[in-house]
Amino acid sequence: VIAHDLRTDVFLPGTVTAMDVIMSLGDEGKLTYDLQWHDSIGSTGVVRTYFVDRINQDKSLFRCGFVYEAGSSQFRGSR
Repeated sequence: VIAHDLRTDVFLPGTVTAMDVIMSLGDEGKLTYDLQWHDSIGSTGVVRTYFVDRINQDKSLFRCGFVYEAGSSQFRGSR
């Protein structure tokens, strides 16, 4: 797994994240995926992050998909 530095605004360069696992598997041709940038989702005012909308034939539906959390625990649950 290599760091793709997708979010240098949040993580230090070289930090390996869950997203890097998916992207590295894609680089190796072991899966396909789609990333989608979201400024906001539903009633959450500001999200500004990438979500994995598809892995191989499995596609997210509405707000259910492949996600992970990053940031302060003060903001758990999109408060």
